Amino acid sequence: MYLWSVKVRFNILAERHGQRSTVITSNLAFGEWVQVFGDEKLTTALLDRLGYRSHILTTKGPSYRTKRPTKEGSGKTAAE
Repeated sequence: MYLWSVKVRFNILAERHGQRSTVITSNLAFGEWVQVFGDEKLTTALLDRLGYRSHILTTKGPSYRTKRPTKEGSGKTAAE
């Protein structure tokens, strides 16, 4: 990911901070976000803004997505 796109995303989220609701989903732990954004300082600042006055929901267990049938009536799931 280019640094300019990281900064653009950071700026968008920074502008929304305290103004609008934002929902973000990820299968990464917070410590792994640096790998996505590539800049430790920007990632730390972003997580700081996102974490302030937020609700963090963590789910565990098997994926519901893999349990749904791949084709209607086939009887098989996406995991099979």
